[in-house]
Amino acid sequence: MKRGFLNPKAQVRVIDLSPVSLLFVFSLFLILFTAFLWYPSSCSFSHAVIPTFPELQEDSLVYRGEASTIPWSGWWWPFYDKSPPHLYDPGGPMDKYDRVSLARGQPNPGAMAWERKNHYTDKKEENWFGHCNGWAAAAVLEAKPRSSKEVAGIKFEINDIMGLLSEWHWWDAALAFYGSRYYGEGDNIHDIFPHEFHHLIINYIGEQGLPIIMDIRGGTIEKEDPQVWNYPAYRYQLAYRPDAEDKEKVHVHCRVWFSDFTLPSSLSQKTFTEDYYYWIKGDKRRPTSGQWETAREGGWGVSGDSRESHPDFLWYPQEAKGHPILNREQYLEIVGQGENR
Repeated sequence: MKRGFLNPKAQVRVIDLSPVSLLFVFSLFLILFTAFLWYPSSCSFSHAVIPTFPELQEDSLVYRGEASTIPWSGWWWPFYDKSPPHLYDPGGPMDKYDRVSLARGQPNPGAMAWERKNHYTDKKEENWFGHCNGWAAAAVLEAKPRSSKEVAGIKFEINDIMGLLSEWHWWDAALAFYGSRYYGEGDNIHDIFPHEFHHLIINYIGEQGLPIIMDIRGGTIEKEDPQVWNYPAYRYQLAYRPDAEDKEKVHVHCRVWFSDFTLPSSLSQKTFTEDYYYWIKGDKRRPTSGQWETAREGGWGVSGDSRESHPDFLWYPQEAKGHPILNREQYLEIVGQGENR
């Protein structure tokens, strides 16, 4: 597009302003100039009072932290028959495990049949049953499998190896467990308490550099349909706001990063975040009391209710030493004793 220029021969129209018009223009200029001077200081004051994850000059674990390794994304291998893929599918991880034994002239261990008998459901109300705890534990404790492997002529793809890891770690005990699972009426629906949660994420992720597993389906949302959804958390950010009336109370906006599920056909790293709102009293690293609240109550905005939705419990896994059907020696041969561990 050509740039346009004024024609030097064109007539110039002169606007004649009366004294009243000049006074009006000058008054408008003064109003706008005063507003300009006032606006920056007002806005900076507002943001200083109610920060949301501000940029900090010093890297303090009271404000943010990240684990030294990010747990890998994997599939949760549902039990429900209408949510494939499953560990018990023909051609799946447990079937291939059986075929290794058969290829060596050994009896069929029946891993696939065992899986279908013990980790299968066709009930819609149980469609959330699966290996999320096994995947989460494996993703925390094991290095991410990065290559396929052939054992006794049977090829195990990366997703097969992840599947066997998830099945083995489904049996992991909790080396440390915080909070309590909500099963229904009679259990404390507000547990885990926010001051415990706050201390744990700083201690594990920030101070120790370790991811920690959370059942993120807690709060009043559990009343009608208690479920468990385990995800490994690896990063957090915290912002604080003093309470207007109680000088001992501090409102907290907490954002946590989690590794997410991904289909075996993808194997890409996926993550998501959850925001939590609560108040605490006491030291910011080790508060002594607290309560879940809404974002509005904390002064963070209008969206978000952590009484309704907050973590139910947190835990750190300890690898199982055995399995009801998988032989540990053959299992380790398949999943790796160096390259994948």
